[in-house]
Amino acid sequence: FTILAAGNVIQDQDKVTCSLSDYQNLYRQAHRQELVRDLQEERQELKKSVELEMQALKREKQALKEKETSRSQRQELFPGNWQLVKHEMFGSCHMENAPDERSMAIYNVSLEFRIFDDQWTTIPLIDAQTIVADWLIQRSDSADGDWSPVQLGQNTFLTLKQRTEVNDEEPWDDHTLVTNTSGHYRVEFRAFVPIRSDRQLNGLQLNLLHPLTETSLRISRESRHVHIKELSVEPFAHLETLEAENATNVKMRLRSTKVLSMKWRMQKGGKDMKVSSSSEKTDTLEEEDSGQESAQATVVHDALHSIDDSVLETLHSFKYSLDSEQSLRKIEIHFFGSARITSVVAHGIKTWRTAALGNRSIGSETEGGESEALGTVLHVEFKSSVLSKDMVVMVTTEIEFDSKHKAVDIPQAVCQGALRQSGTLAIVKVANVEIYEQSVSGVARTGMDSIPSHMKGRSSQPIVLAYKFLAPRFAVALSVIHHEELPTLEAAADAALYKALVVESQMMNSILLRLQNTQRQYMEVHEIPRDATLWSVKVNSVSTKAVRGRSGSLLVPLLTGAGSASGAASMKTSVELAWLTPIAPLGENGTLQLNPPRVDVPVSALSVEIQFPENYIVNFTGSLKHVKEFSQAQPNPVSYETGEEVVEKGFEFRHAPRGPKSSGVRAKLPQAGSRYRFEKLLVINGSATLSAVYGQPALNKSDWLADLRSAW
Repeated sequence: FTILAAGNVIQDQDKVTCSLSDYQNLYRQAHRQELVRDLQEERQELKKSVELEMQALKREKQALKEKETSRSQRQELFPGNWQLVKHEMFGSCHMENAPDERSMAIYNVSLEFRIFDDQWTTIPLIDAQTIVADWLIQRSDSADGDWSPVQLGQNTFLTLKQRTEVNDEEPWDDHTLVTNTSGHYRVEFRAFVPIRSDRQLNGLQLNLLHPLTETSLRISRESRHVHIKELSVEPFAHLETLEAENATNVKMRLRSTKVLSMKWRMQKGGKDMKVSSSSEKTDTLEEEDSGQESAQATVVHDALHSIDDSVLETLHSFKYSLDSEQSLRKIEIHFFGSARITSVVAHGIKTWRTAALGNRSIGSETEGGESEALGTVLHVEFKSSVLSKDMVVMVTTEIEFDSKHKAVDIPQAVCQGALRQSGTLAIVKVANVEIYEQSVSGVARTGMDSIPSHMKGRSSQPIVLAYKFLAPRFAVALSVIHHEELPTLEAAADAALYKALVVESQMMNSILLRLQNTQRQYMEVHEIPRDATLWSVKVNSVSTKAVRGRSGSLLVPLLTGAGSASGAASMKTSVELAWLTPIAPLGENGTLQLNPPRVDVPVSALSVEIQFPENYIVNFTGSLKHVKEFSQAQPNPVSYETGEEVVEKGFEFRHAPRGPKSSGVRAKLPQAGSRYRFEKLLVINGSATLSAVYGQPALNKSDWLADLRSAW
């Protein structure tokens, strides 16, 4: 009992006795503190979550901004929201023995596109005028992913859409793919291209909407004894051909193009299987066939004859018109007389050569053995890949004739194998001669309007005589009368300004001339003594060096600083000279020669300014007129120097810094003493003379005494 009582006492010490209201207050305070603590923890967690969401929003905003920037940049390159990735075309055709207009080449076309964003996008595929079939559209999420067929419906479909850019006013439609789903698309279909046949010549043309760089065509035939004789591809292409048993495979590597034209000619004959590689416009499948019929052609021959002092230069234009579009392998033209062939120009020319022409008939249609003088045979060979219905050959010839005979014969040119040769003759003169008709046969006079414009544009001289002919057998003899040419001025000075400053025992001189120069290289200046000190020489504001001539004169180069302006018909040139001449010391009186320097060009207006010490009375004599003010315009230096700096668009040139000054010393005449001015018009061969008689004024004694008395 005693022990239990003690234990109860200890337990009672851990207990506190309080009222019910106090207990409730303590409980509410503890609960409130717990709620505050939970609320603070929840607030911290909410704040962390908000910060995380804000960071995520910032990252998403930055990603959207970068995506929008990338999209705007991409739209500048691909405004249609699509990009062409791949374009392939592989064709085949079967050529029968007698092909007709129903022949078709079948091309398997494959186009791959990339659509960037999920928005409505239209992609033109091929011209609606082309026959197409067997459409197949596939889609992939990536270029390397698996391709899956696309069901055509509301989101992806094919339609005919009017072309926005056309060359004419007639509307044009295209087969167009329309979709609003991004990704990689592959469109495959077959295109049927008609083959145009003209005799043995076959051809086709592809008009595409997307550029093509490589394609191939397999040409099948019924017999292995038929092969491709000639092959031509436009534009320029590298070709590889493989001859199989009953087919020819042609692989073409092109520059990027949307138009492809291909022509070939079939020919019977055995040919071994082989592979050949060449560039278009070279012989691709070249072999000689002596049994092939030659091309039937008519020729229009236009000639422009330019008569100089003793040379007749002729430009011939031979336009061959063939009966069908084919390859013109070679031509032969006979030039009779002493005409010398200097150049031959033609499209697709392979080589040309000349040979001596013996005594033979003037043309292939002539009979009876009539012979002509010696001449020249021109052989021109063309590349077999050039297939055309018209061929133009430009030939230049020249003939030397004796001007003393006062006559010249127009050269004749006969195209061998031509069914008909007609044309025109135009005569122009490029020298001081008179041209008259002496005798003609086989031609008729015509007006200038009958000469083709492409021939009239070859010469800047007017046409003196014009003829037309219907056959190459003609003869034209012209009378040429030469006249003696009179020389004209090569340079002349519009204005000149001569200045002289007389000081004690020295005289400083300067002269500025403004000239018109055509061919002169140097200007000769006289009456500058050898003991003179040359201070500066400037031509067109550029410092240069003068040289001494054989007679002691000064030679100034006139082409310095001319630049591109030197090719002008009459170039403006300025010449500046400054020198110092020693003279005898000025005494109380004397005579001084002040003649301007003499130049070897005429001067239209000469101005002279003399500065003499003020303590002298000067009397001037000579051929110059004394004036108070100059009545003629004074010359200014000319400069052809231009800057080479590149400035941006919209640059304000008025705020541009001044360019660097030209090198060299520019002597400036100081101002001192009394100034006297003189003028003279039309100065030729040193006709300007000026002499000064000077003296000091006499001293008046009475005036001197009066001044002295007034001072006292």
